[in-house]
Formats: sequence, structure tokens, C-alpha cells
Amino acid sequence: MRRNVLLTLFLLAALLAGCSTAASTMPASTSPSAAASLAAEASAAASSSATTSPPAPVTFAATAESETTNAARPRLMIWHSFAPGSREEQTLHGLLDTARQAQGNIEIAAQAVSGDQLLDRFELVAAAGGGPDLVIGPNDFLLRQARAELLRAVDTDLGTSKDSFAPNALGNLSVDGRLYGVPLSRSTVALYFNRGQVSDPPPTTQGLLDAVKAGVKIVLIRSSYHNFGFLGAFGGQLFDDEGRCVADAGGVADAFGYLRELKAAGAHFVTDGSEAEALFKAGEATITVNGSWLLGDYRAALGDQLGVAPLPAGPAGPAKPLVSSTGVLLNATSAHTAQAMSVALFLTNAEAQLKWADEAGLLPANPTVAIADAHVGGLAAAALTGVARPQRPELAAFWQPFDAALAEVLENNADPVAAVQAACAAVNQANGK
Repeated sequence: MRRNVLLTLFLLAALLAGCSTAASTMPASTSPSAAASLAAEASAAASSSATTSPPAPVTFAATAESETTNAARPRLMIWHSFAPGSREEQTLHGLLDTARQAQGNIEIAAQAVSGDQLLDRFELVAAAGGGPDLVIGPNDFLLRQARAELLRAVDTDLGTSKDSFAPNALGNLSVDGRLYGVPLSRSTVALYFNRGQVSDPPPTTQGLLDAVKAGVKIVLIRSSYHNFGFLGAFGGQLFDDEGRCVADAGGVADAFGYLRELKAAGAHFVTDGSEAEALFKAGEATITVNGSWLLGDYRAALGDQLGVAPLPAGPAGPAKPLVSSTGVLLNATSAHTAQAMSVALFLTNAEAQLKWADEAGLLPANPTVAIADAHVGGLAAAALTGVARPQRPELAAFWQPFDAALAEVLENNADPVAAVQAACAAVNQANGK
């Protein structure tokens, strides 16, 4: 009991201190007013846990929904952050309707929670022994959730069926060698192009450079996240097995130098992602590099003229963009573990993943799913060689130094080797390596 109280206060302190993943990976953020609201909820939950034995369920929104309505018919609660009326929410409701029919002994309810509060809210109520049975959410805070023992490890439950998921999807949901969620979908960075202006995108970095020199308009976001795939294409590696930055060992400086060549040839680099999106949607840029989450926006703007492809391969091989995953996460304190796991498996099986892809435009975590949507197929090709976003605390120290290094190379003509060496040293110093 005391552990839950201390854990709640720890997570609250982390939240109010702004503990989150780097801004360039676009995690959910919590506004001051939302943080105050969560603080009040956490305080009440912690007080209840500290004074009651056994602890009463946390009185919070849908928490009561996860209680058993009768001994034979447990009621499960699922939290998600799909926008009301969105294709994702409609797909979820359709799948849950099927699940209710297939598993008549379970009542299943779903509640949307704002994306900027979903994970923070779950952490606070789960630490006090409450919350939903399942959460459909990204892997942004998985490291601290798993180490705080808020999530149930599912590798034993999955058994050999986990082999049906892409290695980078499993890697995204793994902490300290254990799997803490069933992969539902993936997100990554891909190359988008306007078919009305170019029939096929260049498959190599040299081809892309030649195309820019020939007048093809390209807009890129000046961030180490969006351009991460180029690092692998030139043989770069971020961390070794001990979490030490080894980007200065080769490849990363070559990638930064290549991006400088692209700019010198006419590529347009911007710091505002919305500017890059607007230029591409308006037809003022033929090629851009951006996240899979923008597929719907780009498709609405360009229709059949939109093309999606992997980032170009480089001298060292294919591009290796970061891949993140959305998983079905199991609350470690759920009273209905077996039923919750059954629903999690249903929402992520091959048939369900096909629905997520065809109906909601999500990139499947199962690479064997036959995708009919050509645009989602392009995203799948981009993710094929992608690397799982590392579930290690050292990653938080990477973004700012390497964003600054890239800016120095592109804007001030800094030596790429020296810039990367300085950035890597800063990362290792911050991480005590």
C-alpha cells in the first residue's frame, strides 16, 4: 500500500517537472491546467490508498466501469485517445462489437481520453491501484511505466504468437528484455511525393541529390528525428549496448554532410513542421519527409496524386528511420487479466490488423498482413528497415545536442565531424557515460 502512495507521488513529481520524451518525437504534453487536475486526482487517490485497507477502487471517470458487474460477467474498460468520430475510433468500435459477440461472457466498454493526458492520467490512477484494464496507447512513456510496475509483462501470454509481429514493433514495447504490450500498429517517417510532378521518387541518396540539382523541389524539416533515417543510410549508429553515444564513430557526420549538400543544391529546410506540410499540400514542394501520422492530411490534399515510399538508401544500405508503436497495454492491477489479454489478442490479430490498415489507415505491426491500401503499403515499406525507438533513458539526452549540431552544419557551415563529436560528448556527459 505504501508503495502505491510513494509511486503515485513519484509519478506526480515527474509529471510536474515536465518529464517527457523529446519534443522532436512529438509526445503528448500536459498543460498546466491539466497537470493541476491530475494532481488533484492523484492526491485523492493516494489518500484513499494510504488510509483504506484493502484499497478502495479509485473514483475516477471510467474506473468504476472496470469493476465486475457480477461474478460471471466481468466488465472491462479500455482507454484510448482516438478522436471522436475518427476512422480509428469507428474501427475500434466495430472490432469491439465483434468481440462482444464472440465473447459473450465479457462486457467491454471503451472511453476516449485526450491524447495529451492519456498516459499521464493512466500512470497516476494505476499507481493508486485503479484505472482501466487496457490502454491503447503509444510507447512514449513505456520505460517508466514498466519499471514502475504499472504494466503487466505479456511475453508469456503471447508465447510463440509474438513471432507474427515485426521485430521493431516488439522492440518498441520491450523494456529490460520483457514485452509490455501487444503491438497494434506502428508509426515511422517516410518519403511523400507528388505523382503529378514526379512519377517515382529517387531510390538512392545520390539520386535524390541529382533530382534536387535538376530542379525538383524538396522541403525537409530540420530535425534529427525526421532525418534519423539518413544516419543509418550512411552507416551511423546512435548508442552501443551500454547506452553510450557512438555516433561520432562514423556515418552520422557523413549523413549531416549529405544533408548540407542537399541544401546547397536547393533543398528547402524549415524548422516549423506546419510550414513543410503546407508547402507540400499546396503543390509547392514535390517531395517531403514526414511522419506516417500525416497520411490522412496528405491524402485529403493530394488524393490519387499522393505517393509514399521509403527514404532513399545510402552508401551503407537502406535508410533506418525510427519506428514507434502503439500497443494494447495491460494494467498490472486489473482484476480480469485473462479476459483483458483475450481482448488484447483479438484487437491485434491478423484480421484485426487488416481492418486497422484498410479502415483506419494505420500501419500494421504484423508485417505479413496483405495491405490493400497502396499508401499504407508505402509506409510498410518505409518501416521494413526501420529501427525501434530505443527504450532506454539515455535517448532523452540525444535530441537537443544533435538538433543543434544539425543546425550548425546546415546554417553556419560547421564541420560535420566536429559538430557530431561535440554533440556525442554532450550526450555522454548528460548520461554520465
